[in-house]
Amino acid sequence: MKKIITRIYHPDGTLAKDISDIASFDGFTKEINSGLGEAIVKLAVKFDYDGGEIQIGNYLNIYVSDDDTINISDGYVIIYSGYISMIEPYVNGSDESISIHALGEYTKLGLDILKNGANTTLYTDSAAGLTTTADGDAADVGLIARGIIDRFIAENAGAKISYSELSIPLTTTTVQYMFQNKTYRNAIDKIVGMAPAGYFFYVDEVGLLSLKSKPTTPTHTFEFGKHFSGMRGEKTIESLRNGIIIWNGETDVGVGIFYKAYEDATSIAQFGRRIERYVDPGINNTLVEGEISGDAIAANFLELMKRPEIKIYCTIFDNNFDSGVDGITGYDIESIQPGDTCNFVGFDNDKLDFVRENMLITRVDYAIDRVNLTIEAEKTGFADWQEKTKKEVDQVQTDGTPETYTT
Repeated sequence: MKKIITRIYHPDGTLAKDISDIASFDGFTKEINSGLGEAIVKLAVKFDYDGGEIQIGNYLNIYVSDDDTINISDGYVIIYSGYISMIEPYVNGSDESISIHALGEYTKLGLDILKNGANTTLYTDSAAGLTTTADGDAADVGLIARGIIDRFIAENAGAKISYSELSIPLTTTTVQYMFQNKTYRNAIDKIVGMAPAGYFFYVDEVGLLSLKSKPTTPTHTFEFGKHFSGMRGEKTIESLRNGIIIWNGETDVGVGIFYKAYEDATSIAQFGRRIERYVDPGINNTLVEGEISGDAIAANFLELMKRPEIKIYCTIFDNNFDSGVDGITGYDIESIQPGDTCNFVGFDNDKLDFVRENMLITRVDYAIDRVNLTIEAEKTGFADWQEKTKKEVDQVQTDGTPETYTT
C-alpha cells in the first residue's frame, strides 16, 4: 500500500518536523511552462496547535512510499516541494484541524524583477547569457535562459531553483534581445517564444528548471484496459493562428521600427486568415539581430499555432490501489511528469483521428490513487499570447523605461 509523509523545513533547509497526522491530501497540479501548483495538506491537530514548525515561509515537502519505491535508499520518493503560503486553522465543536497551503517554487519567478543590482534593463550576451552593457550581442537561447536563472539566484538569497547544463542545453538558435522591466517569469516566457518550435520549460519537485524540447521517443506506453479505462478527445481551431504581425512599439524611423508580417499560406488556404498582433519592445531593429529575433518568434509561433489543436484527457490509475475497474492493474503514477511523452495501445489507433504516436503530456493532475492527464498532439502548451502580450503596448512610453531605479 501507499504511505505519505510530510516534512516541514525552515527556509535555510534545516528540518523543522516530520508530520504524520495527515487528515487529508487532495493532490496538486503540475504543468509545463510552469511547475507545481498549490497543494493543501490538512493536519489532524488542534485548532490552536503551535508546535513552531507551521509557519508561513517554511517549506513543505511531500514524500510517497509504495511498492515502486522499495529500491530507493530510504523507501520514499519526493513528489512535491513548495513554500507555505497560507495557514487555515479550523474548529467546529470537536472537529479541529489546520490546513497548510503550499505553492510551487516556480511561482517566485513571477514575484521579482529580472535585474543586476539596480539595473532592470538587461541585454543578451554571448559570454554570460545576459549583460548590462547596451546593446549586448546575439546569444544562444539556452545560454540566455541560464543567465536569467543565474540572476534570480544571485538576487534571491536562499533560492531553491537551480539548473544544470543538461537541464538547459544549448539550442543552436541565437537571438539578440533587450529585457526591460520584466519579471523572471516574463523573461523565461520570452525565451521559450524565441526557442525552436517545441521547446518548453518546467520546474520540478526539487526546483530543477529544465528548458527542453519534446522527447523523440515515448516516455510511457499506456494500455487500454490495464492502465486506463477511457479517454476524451478534443480537436478545435479556436486557438489556431496562421499569421502574426510583430511590432516593437517604435514609431520613429530613426530609432529602428520593426513592423513585420508573417503568414503560413497553406494554413490560410485551409482555415482562412486568423492573424495575431504582437507588440514586443525588446526587439531593436537598429541591429541586424533584431530581425533575426523577430523571425525566431514568428517561426516558433506559426509552427505551433497553424494547425488545429488536438488534446486528449485521460485518467491513469495507480498500481498500488484497487481501482474498482475490472482488468485495471494500474501504473507507477509517480513516474509521470509534464514534458514526458506517451503512446496509447490496446485499441485500433487508426480509427481515432486525435490519437497520435508520441504525444506530449502537458499537465498532470495528481491524486494519491490516480493522475488525470492533459495530452497534446502538436503544441507544447504554448503560452497564451493574447493574455501575455495584450499589455505589452502599455509598456511602450514616449520616453522609454529608465534603466535603473533608486532606493
